[in-house]
Amino acid sequence: MTHASLGVIETKVATGESINETILIHELPQYQDIIINDIVALPALDTKTLIDMAKQISNLAKRRRIIAVFSAAIEETKNGRPYDINELSSIEQGINTHTSNSEVIAVMEDRIKNKKVSSKTGIKELDSFLTTSPGDTIVIAARPSMGKTSLVSTLIWSFLDQNEGSLFLSLEMASDKIMSRMISSRCGEPVSNINRNAIVDYAAYQAAITELKVTDLFEISDLSMDENQIEHFVKQRIRANPKIKHVFIDHLTFTKDSGKHKNEHLRIGAITKAFKNLAKELGLRIWELSQLSRAIENRPNKRPQLSDLRESGSIEENADVVIGIYNESYYTAREAGEKQPSISPVELGVLKFRDGPTNTAHATFNGPLVRFESAGYAVEVVEYTSDEVPIAAYEEDSEDTDSLFPEYPSDVGMPVI
Repeated sequence: MTHASLGVIETKVATGESINETILIHELPQYQDIIINDIVALPALDTKTLIDMAKQISNLAKRRRIIAVFSAAIEETKNGRPYDINELSSIEQGINTHTSNSEVIAVMEDRIKNKKVSSKTGIKELDSFLTTSPGDTIVIAARPSMGKTSLVSTLIWSFLDQNEGSLFLSLEMASDKIMSRMISSRCGEPVSNINRNAIVDYAAYQAAITELKVTDLFEISDLSMDENQIEHFVKQRIRANPKIKHVFIDHLTFTKDSGKHKNEHLRIGAITKAFKNLAKELGLRIWELSQLSRAIENRPNKRPQLSDLRESGSIEENADVVIGIYNESYYTAREAGEKQPSISPVELGVLKFRDGPTNTAHATFNGPLVRFESAGYAVEVVEYTSDEVPIAAYEEDSEDTDSLFPEYPSDVGMPVI
């Protein structure tokens, strides 16, 4: 045995620590072969030695994680992103995360027994059959002008009334435009009146503004970020404001990809997987807005279906719930050459529900007030279906964000898992 090995052994013995090949090789990697040859003749490992080995391995894992976090911080700082030193507190996450069966069952039973099983969306028929849980990712998908942002403002106000905070990451629209929609949805003043300073009910308008000024249940950001930057930002905001239970991302197409995938399918897959992991890690509900393929315009039945999702395979796979918005009046008005009604009935089709059957909820889309309202429909649990037809070729539309990225084939009619 080398003098170096003896020196390490003496030090460990003096401090009351056990000695084994793992510890020696870590301390003296240049003597790895000699140590292995010498150590085989030693007695079998005792319990204390095994415990020390486990601690050593854990410490090495933490050390590697620290190096990775600091390396990422250095690179992001070089690229111009201010790095919050508080984010380094996440180093301990991911270590010692084992949970016993009894702990998992206790959480499950508490959720089942709890009267408030799910955050209410504010749309009665949708709440009658759809439940979501912390850790879920929910996709809201629609063609343009169907009211995706209006549905989000409806959800955020409903959650705010339940004392649940929301973080809205608007990657497409400026914060002030989102804020004016939020105010309109709350006070009942048409958003057009707010934007042109022609407010009729100023008292209601002022009350909505005051509510948003003082609340810590709603935050908004319009920073352009990739999925890793979103992860860091969300963790930072959750640490500062634990009341945030929902994160809205508007929308997937505008989310940058840190991996710089050239294939759009891989790009969206990496992003949605990252968001799913983030939702599970922090116990959040993450709501992702997504645009449907323009191929839907070529079908007689234009109700959304899973195969209409851009890069539907990856989005569908990583989502716990997919909700498609369908507004028939949009199509009938267009065919008749008329203006779309400002208030119209809509369908919220649950295309995928990992924890239950698919179904359709009815609501009213109030365009001027940027919100969805419960409709007076009888609740009937029926499976949401639409005609499955091959995706047809279509002409490019410069006003449609579908043209920003190439279309890739997806699995039409892929079964929901």
